[in-house]
Parts: sequence; structure tokens; C-alpha cells
Amino acid sequence: SASHGGGVFVYNGTFTMNDSASISNNSASFGDGGGGGGGVFVGDGTFTMNDSASISDNSASHGGGVFVGDGTFTMNDSASISDNSASHDGGVFVGDGTFTMNDSASISGNSASHGGGVSVEGGGAFTMNGSASISNNSASFGDGGGGGGGVYVYNGTFTMNNSASISNNSASLSGNSASYGGGGGVYVKGGTFTMNNSVSISGNSASYGGGVFVGDGAFNISGGTVYGGNDGILSNESNKDSNASAALYLAAGTAEYGTKENRNYIITLGNRRGTTIKVVNETAEAPKARLGKLIGAIGGFDGADIIVNGKDTIGIQAPVGSTLIVDANGEYIYLESTFPMQTIVKCKVTSGKRSLIKKGMKVYLKP
Repeated sequence: SASHGGGVFVYNGTFTMNDSASISNNSASFGDGGGGGGGVFVGDGTFTMNDSASISDNSASHGGGVFVGDGTFTMNDSASISDNSASHDGGVFVGDGTFTMNDSASISGNSASHGGGVSVEGGGAFTMNGSASISNNSASFGDGGGGGGGVYVYNGTFTMNNSASISNNSASLSGNSASYGGGGGVYVKGGTFTMNNSVSISGNSASYGGGVFVGDGAFNISGGTVYGGNDGILSNESNKDSNASAALYLAAGTAEYGTKENRNYIITLGNRRGTTIKVVNETAEAPKARLGKLIGAIGGFDGADIIVNGKDTIGIQAPVGSTLIVDANGEYIYLESTFPMQTIVKCKVTSGKRSLIKKGMKVYLKP
């Protein structure tokens, strides 16, 4: 154990792990809430993991496995960082340096209050290439909220390339806090998160934003997929969101998506003030939504209510609380049944733009 770098401390030097070399069962602790890099601390210098080298079962306040304050950290081949814990931020913590995952490198099974797998909180840069993966990590926090089961970005940049994946991570709220917890896969508090090529974010879970929660900053999708819906509407692999029913929950900041089609379907706006959804590539292919049973059509409007006309069984098919989907020429608006009757159902809009709804548009029961 040490105050920083329980296993290895690198400052102005070079450290390389090859073959099946391992760093495990170390800890870093310093004062009240201090201590960084239970396994490895890189202050300035270069640290490289090759082959099947591993860093596991270490603990610290910040960066249970690895703390990169400055310098460069690179994972190659099938190197792994797993089963580390941090009382505050990150199985891997990147403050103001560069961290790169290549090939089939993996970060898994780590836990922290913010950024169970990875926390980028300075002006640093984190990049995933090849088939690198961040999976099965968890963030659990009490009073004050937070999140990012897989990744937490407060400042700096995080970029996914090639076929990199963030999957099966979770963010949960503990204690008696009334604050929210979000971003099972990714929580963007500030800075910029970018998806390119055929990368994916799937199978994650949280109270808000099963896949991604944008609290501020920018989330850009120029390639790849954020799988949506708590019941796998866009894919059999779903990001679960128990409150917002969205793969991506936008509380503030900017979410850029590659096409208009279905963008309202996978993005739920929280506090709409200061939020932006920007279309960056009209020709990009969007994931196709799976609509349920056609049960009626828009019949008109009654004040704030949307009237859906159907057959004499529509009230039975769409009881109070049911979710209906309006196909507004390729964009999907979500309705909630509030007053079902024999041949009509009164509804309210829960997601999407009410202004796009026109009389005669088809209405489907969410599967």
C-alpha cells in the first residue's frame, strides 16, 4: 500500500508489462478521500500493457486500478483491468493524460461511485480502438447523485472507434437521496463523447439514460448504435431505463445524431431548457423501430388531449397508462392513454413533438 500507486508509481519514466504479468491486491490511501491508483499511478511518463497482462483486485479513493494524472497509458492485445474498486471515481481514472485501448483490451468488473469502469475528469483523452470493451462495471452512489456505470466524462474527450463496445454496465442510487442516478453505460457531465464506425452501447441499465445520460457537454453519434428502449424496441439488446424509457436521456447539453429518422425515438429530453438535438448527417442509416399493433388513427385534439379513434375494442386494448406510438412521417411521438372509452382514447404526449401530430396519422400500441 501507498498514498499513490499502491503497486507501481511512474513519474518521468517508462513501464511495460508483457506476457501474463500481473499487478494485483494493492491499495492507495491518503488522508480523507485522497489516494490515487490502487494498482498503478502514472504522474508523467509512459505505461504500456501487452499480451495478456492484467491489473486486478486493487483499491483506492480515485482510480482503483489505474490513475493517470498525466502522461500516456496504453493497453494492447488482450490486456485487462478488472475487479478493482474506488470509493470515489473510476476503476480507471484519467485526469490530464492520454489513455488508449487497442485490439481486444478490456476493462471489466470494476466499481466506483462515479465511472465504475472509467472516469475522465480533467483535460485528458480516452480512446477505444479495435474490439476493445468496457463491460460489467458498476457505479453506486448515495446522496448527491452521479453515475456512469461504464464511463463517466466530466471534462476532456472520450472517443469510440472501430467495433469497440460498452455493455452490461449499471448505475444505481443508494441511501436516501432524492437526486437522480443516470448513465448505465455512459454519463456525460461535461466534455465530449464521440461514437464512430460500428461501435455499440448496449445492455446497460440505470434510473435515467440506460445507455447514456447527458447532464452537460456534448454526445456525438457519427457512427455505431445506442440500442434503445427498456424492452428492446430497437434491438434485442436493450439499455434499460426504469424512468425515462430511453437509451439516451438528455438533461442538458447537446446530443448529435446521424439522421432525423427515429432520433426522438431513442432520445428523451429531461429539462428542455438549454438542450439541443442536432442532425449531423442526413444520409446516415438509423436503427429501425419495431412498431406494435395498429390500433387506430389520430382523430383530433381536445385542448391538451390527443384523440385516437379506433374500433369498439380500442378502450380495452389501450387501458390507462398504456403507451401508444404515432408514426409522424418517420418520426415517432409517444402518447400515454389517460381516458380510454369504447371507440376513442384520450392521450397525452410523453415524448416527441406534439406539433408534428396530424389528423389521420396511424397510431400503434407499443409492443
